[in-house]
Amino acid sequence: IKHSDKRFINRLEDSLEAIRNNKMLVIKRINKDEEMIAPIFLYRLNDYYYLYYHYPNSDKIYHMRFDNIQNIKLSDIDNDINISINKIKEYIEQSSNAFYSKKAETINFKIINDSDYLRSRLMDDFSNIIFTKDGFSIKASINNAFYSKLVSYSTDIKISDKDIADKYISYLNNIIHNNQENRSKK
Repeated sequence: IKHSDKRFINRLEDSLEAIRNNKMLVIKRINKDEEMIAPIFLYRLNDYYYLYYHYPNSDKIYHMRFDNIQNIKLSDIDNDINISINKIKEYIEQSSNAFYSKKAETINFKIINDSDYLRSRLMDDFSNIIFTKDGFSIKASINNAFYSKLVSYSTDIKISDKDIADKYISYLNNIIHNNQENRSKK
């Protein structure tokens, strides 16, 4: 789903900014009062976005579907609780196991050329994606279709997992090799 609703995009951008900069958010959900939360990560699964968060002075993690949020305001208050990346990965696994076969893997990435446009593109291209302050992860089947989608991000992202990065490099080298063979035959 491509989200062209400007308000939706602004809410996503504010959430991502709060995650990247360890800031709190003031949110207004449908039929609820405003409340202050500390966003931990934003997660997209099967065309729905989920915001994982905790409340100030609590380390219990909650989540809500993003389309249930009416309004978001970025706060100047720092989020002082740091949730480990392993805990985040555990939540990803629990959330996505019902939708993916055992062949799917979680791939970690670093963002090299950070921009709101890049993050919006990633969310449109990958249905099982999670953004943290350190980068993002995707749970996907590793195959040529997955690698071909990554090519469009050229120098904007970097695969953090060495084994998967090596397989991706091999995929790219095979493309180069096949095209060099074709050129030399002419």
